Amino acid sequence: MSKKYSPVKVINPKSKDYTVRLLSGQKLNLVFDEQEFLDYKLDIKSSFLGVEEVCEIPNGWMAVIAQETVPQYDENTLFLGEVKLYDSSNQINASLCVFSKHENNDFLCVYNPKDQSCVLEPNQVLDVIFQSNNINRMQAYPSGGDMGLEMIQYSVRTPRKLVKNNFLVEHFFRFRFTAQTIQYLTEQPYGKYEGGNIQFLSHSSDVNVLKVVCAWRGKNSIYKALLLPRLPVVDFQSAYKKVKKQAMKSDVTLQKIDCSDLEHGCNVILAKGDL
Repeated sequence: MSKKYSPVKVINPKSKDYTVRLLSGQKLNLVFDEQEFLDYKLDIKSSFLGVEEVCEIPNGWMAVIAQETVPQYDENTLFLGEVKLYDSSNQINASLCVFSKHENNDFLCVYNPKDQSCVLEPNQVLDVIFQSNNINRMQAYPSGGDMGLEMIQYSVRTPRKLVKNNFLVEHFFRFRFTAQTIQYLTEQPYGKYEGGNIQFLSHSSDVNVLKVVCAWRGKNSIYKALLLPRLPVVDFQSAYKKVKKQAMKSDVTLQKIDCSDLEHGCNVILAKGDL
């Protein structure tokens, strides 16, 4: 039986890329009780989060956001989604980046990103997974200014666990901040920086963009991700290619031998020792 946790409450958020971490099944209550927030609207970009309820409270309103269809088998921190808050002039005035709360925070996993922003620490490794029914290769194009990411692994694999939609494959990407980015950060004050964008191009020419915000908090482990090796891209299409089965053919000729000895014409090797 899973534990039930009290909701995480965020009151009148005013900053962008605010980080929220939720335990398994835990809900997020967004409370707006100041005059400037009465006309606010929210937009959730996520495959794992949804608005469960919107209700009135004294001096304002509250939105209850619940986790939906979250994969429970992940061994790393999971990006649950992004919540954007729009003011009365339809401008994004604040945003929340929601993660699962996991013991292993060295790896951050993002499923099926589509025009989203997530916060990544410089010591973390970013794993991006697209679940698809098509094995054709996808392309990833990281870009940035003073800061940027590099792809160190790409592969197509069968889903690690059975999923609801029975996807055929998972397109797995792995990224980290470049060595130049890490060096740049060590000379900067602590804070949040634009970490660059990653454009993903699918087989159908669809483009999905993941925007990365770097949270630099001065951790001693800033060089940790640079220790991972860069793996070559495997020729996955040959692995999934169906090879036509061919029957083997051999020409055999039978000839009658006239002899009384069964071992006539054969090479005989005698076993050593007692049988």
